[in-house]
Amino acid sequence: MKLKIFRFGNDRCDWVCHESKEKAISFYVSMCGEDCYKDLLEFWGDEAVTEEPMDKVFTFYPDEETPDKDTFENLIKKYCDKPDFFAHSEL
Repeated sequence: MKLKIFRFGNDRCDWVCHESKEKAISFYVSMCGEDCYKDLLEFWGDEAVTEEPMDKVFTFYPDEETPDKDTFENLIKKYCDKPDFFAHSEL
């Protein structure tokens, strides 16, 4: 199973680790609800869900305190062994 990262939103974001955009959306809807996803679509349109480049550098806080700055590809290898929420932004 090859996992990828999908960003939901643009200001306040959720990142989901999943195999495909369709599966990531289905997972997101199952966790957050259809209304939440519809609101996201209404506000962001085509940019509501985007696949992140695997070579993009991202700072992840696995324990919510200690930063781990690496590429999405390496962070997935370290922290994501199954489809799940990967991170949430705070604004």
